[in-house]
Amino acid sequence: TVAFCQGLECLNLAGAADITAFGVGLVAYVCRSTLRCLSLRGCKSVNLPKLLMSASDELIDLAGSEDDHRALPPKFEGDNNDRSLYIAALCSVLVQMMRVHDNVGEILHLSQRYMASFKKLDDKWSSIWGVNEEKDKEDRLFGNLEVLDIGHIGDDSIRLEGCIATIAWLNGGKLKQVDLEGLKNVSHFDVSVLGSTSRNNFKRLNASAITDLPSEHSSCFFFHAMKNISELDLSGCKHWEGNSKGVALVFLTNLISLKLDNTDIKEAVLVTVLTKCKKLLRLSVCDCADLTSSKICAAKLVNRDLRLLELDCRHINLDASLCKIKKVYPSLLRLNGRCTERGTKMLKT
Repeated sequence: TVAFCQGLECLNLAGAADITAFGVGLVAYVCRSTLRCLSLRGCKSVNLPKLLMSASDELIDLAGSEDDHRALPPKFEGDNNDRSLYIAALCSVLVQMMRVHDNVGEILHLSQRYMASFKKLDDKWSSIWGVNEEKDKEDRLFGNLEVLDIGHIGDDSIRLEGCIATIAWLNGGKLKQVDLEGLKNVSHFDVSVLGSTSRNNFKRLNASAITDLPSEHSSCFFFHAMKNISELDLSGCKHWEGNSKGVALVFLTNLISLKLDNTDIKEAVLVTVLTKCKKLLRLSVCDCADLTSSKICAAKLVNRDLRLLELDCRHINLDASLCKIKKVYPSLLRLNGRCTERGTKMLKT
């Protein structure tokens, strides 16, 4: 019945236990011209591969052909090297998508039937409503989405490799905010494709709990693709191996908020990031066993422009006291979840 809401712009189905991939796809297709914000957080019955496999199958053919420019997003930003890395990441994750599903043929057939049903129902309802459909109307799911929340979608048995990349391609670069919280079966290639596709608009990403972080070499493209992002959450990522892995975070010079709670990131990497990200206002590094508060303070000596407003460093090695931290960062309004004297004063005024 939601699909009958003409002009629907925002839809929050968070926690809806009975909503299925078919229901989501029907709403997304019928309302594709107007739908801007969609939340499917915690929708355990939504199986994204069943919804997206037909588009993924089409996309892998485009990416693997000699005429692979059709697999690029509109107004692709980047040189030939960026293009090659994008196509490589896209092909890698789509091939992975086909391999991880034992019954890929069955899923593909079901997905194709879904899309055929969406189009028939859309044509039928359009004639009932008397809507004069334009021949060149965008025919893609999620084509105008700007905000997407699919945190904790589906159950743990559903493999999501390739789904984010497919959504990004269908969307064509309009996404500004994406929440992937709790999704472990997402490939770093998915995130690279998402960043490359939405490079100019992409501002916020929550990918906490992602287990497939890129290698030290691949991380350069991974973070360079997201160079315009302002809010990033990679909490729970336990694969920051080596003293320099993750240092490509320095590409994110527009970062305002960074959350790395419960990660094994090395303090040498974090200090490097803090000295380069001059716009950073919020930092959270709770439960990071390899970090010390003295190094966080030392970063301020190198980057005088660093004016943190919020810092959460609970459960790290506090070899420099909280008083010392507040002295080094007098701009702080909140420290470890509590207002500082300056923050309290500002609240009162």
